[in-house]
Amino acid sequence: MTSPNPYQLQRVAASDVEGLLATCFPVKAGGSFFDDFPIWRAGPRVEWFGVTGPEGVVACAGMMTGQWHPGAHSPEGLSLKLVRIGGVATHPQLRGKGVASVLVEALVERAKQQGNDAVALWGIDSPLYGRLGFQGRGHQVRVPLGPLDLGVERAPGLFRVEEGFRSDLLPLLQKTREWAGGVELGFADLGWLEKHQNTRWIRVLESQDDSRDDSQDRAVAYGAFGRGMDLGLQLHDWGGDSQALRAVFRWARSLDPQAELMGSKWAVSQALGFLPPVLTEESACMLLLLHDSKIAPHEEAIWFWGLDGV
Repeated sequence: MTSPNPYQLQRVAASDVEGLLATCFPVKAGGSFFDDFPIWRAGPRVEWFGVTGPEGVVACAGMMTGQWHPGAHSPEGLSLKLVRIGGVATHPQLRGKGVASVLVEALVERAKQQGNDAVALWGIDSPLYGRLGFQGRGHQVRVPLGPLDLGVERAPGLFRVEEGFRSDLLPLLQKTREWAGGVELGFADLGWLEKHQNTRWIRVLESQDDSRDDSQDRAVAYGAFGRGMDLGLQLHDWGGDSQALRAVFRWARSLDPQAELMGSKWAVSQALGFLPPVLTEESACMLLLLHDSKIAPHEEAIWFWGLDGV
């Protein structure tokens, strides 16, 4: 008579996987995986699944649903009902036994049953994901900000900058995603956007009149720099008025001389007015299309802002 399998795949809470994530990712002592990725604790439409045994959760992965849009510059009809998978982790003592494969396969099957168009993830274990049908898709570039001429284009005093995230940035984030593409954001997303512990934000404000009342100034551009354990030198989320963006780029460069502007080729060329010759090009994500899609001929349209992915 065979012994029953002590491990089970089941739905778990974010708090159940926090210790395992701290073991498997380069989390700072006393910190949490969710300091860098609050969307996986506080974001809407997030579910966590784990392989559990007598010792607790030994493997986990999170999934969330959303709508990805290609941006105004791309052909119509490319919008995808998307599942993102993140926080894939297996306890060191169980690695190499196929536990992560079973877990990710289960989430992919769940995504299919929910009628989604695609599953996206970001990970270094490409052989595992390749076996499951994921491929590097899309296109992003990283441009060093150091050599760029980012001179002031408008008279001093019209713009001022403030660090920190505030809710008045949500409309700008939404407009940027409508313009350049990305995962759709709504009011419910403010809950996790404001909880980033290791991302530095900047708001560029434009004076509305000649008065000294700064409270009437309007946010016209923004930027998000770094994220802790990854994207350490990247200005990975940005948008707004093209002239005000120059202040955002200068700010990022002031934080680190090796700072990079990250985006799609189209968005970067539009923001700078040209595409610099010195840049890094790479896939935007690992993507699994769940059925025939119109996206294949327009692969470069696939792009995720830094806050969209894990």
